[in-house]
Amino acid sequence: MTIIIKPTYGCNFRCVYCYLTNITKSDSSMMKYELAENLIYQAIQMNRKKGKKYLTIIWHGGEPLLWGIENYRRIFEFVESHSDGVNIKQCVQTNLSLIDADYIQLFKNHKVRVGFSLDGTKDINDKQRLTVDGKGTFDIIMNKVAMCKASGLHVGCILVGSKNFRGRIKEVYDFLCANELNFTFNPLFIAGEAVNAGDAIAISPKEYAEMAIELFDLWYNDKRNRLNESAFVDIASYFVSKTRKSRRCMFAANCQDSFMAVSPSGDVFPCGRFCETSTQYSYGNITRESLESIVDGIKNTEIYARSKYIENGECSKCKYYGLCHGGCLHDGFLNKKDFKSKTFLCQAYKLIFSHIEQRILPLTQTGY
Repeated sequence: MTIIIKPTYGCNFRCVYCYLTNITKSDSSMMKYELAENLIYQAIQMNRKKGKKYLTIIWHGGEPLLWGIENYRRIFEFVESHSDGVNIKQCVQTNLSLIDADYIQLFKNHKVRVGFSLDGTKDINDKQRLTVDGKGTFDIIMNKVAMCKASGLHVGCILVGSKNFRGRIKEVYDFLCANELNFTFNPLFIAGEAVNAGDAIAISPKEYAEMAIELFDLWYNDKRNRLNESAFVDIASYFVSKTRKSRRCMFAANCQDSFMAVSPSGDVFPCGRFCETSTQYSYGNITRESLESIVDGIKNTEIYARSKYIENGECSKCKYYGLCHGGCLHDGFLNKKDFKSKTFLCQAYKLIFSHIEQRILPLTQTGY
């Protein structure tokens, strides 16, 4: 099970493509510490009861470090003191701006993995990732990356592909190599604040595929720089693995079997992308009912049934159905505003999967 915990929607950045609106990110309210502790305690107990040995907690936002270092000190210690019998992995996805020596040492002490976002070179990043007062964030982020590396804290970045990346993929890849940054290249989807940016940053599925394929080839053929691109590794592994099962939430047969997100007020959502101040898609609230009862009720929802709609539709005839399963639930929702649709990136994924398969095929034939 993976639980995405959002201790706040507040954020000190105003990235132009954020799936949260600026109005939402202006909300300074915080999750009560007791709520976070109760949530994690219930999750651990539920795992034990259901015989599940693994639990992943992702601290997300907004900017999760706004919750404060003392809250994290307390909650990390709580997790470790109550985790007997359950293997708990913790991650934090941050913009890095608030990280300091104390946070770095805390994350190292508790083996918390740290991810951040950075959109390549300075000029690209500073068109997309901005502070509240509209200034670029590249220098802030890179200074914090240097601090983390100097202290021995490993960090990996997410890049969000946009119109600003067109014709710049090799330049971005060279930048990542020069700075030894493991990365994931994500597509931009039009939701939240990205709706307002619109055509200024949007790319078509075909354009995303072209960028991803060019990036894959640079990464795959690079024998000198051995960076890790988690999406490429996962897709390539699918074609050489005997189990042929993707580990990514967006390609799960039904992500609702193992993923959920919890808002600052305790509402449980299908995933972090559905988290907003509106509770329209909330499964329930842990301040009013138990986490176990909420989880048990998920299987009776239309959202959960989405995987069956996909399985019984045209996707099941696709050669990549076993890898993709119709793609991300939220992407499908954005496609037609219902829970019966496949991802709007279907065309892109077919191009990317086919390209990677053809590159990997010789390895499978030689028994690699």
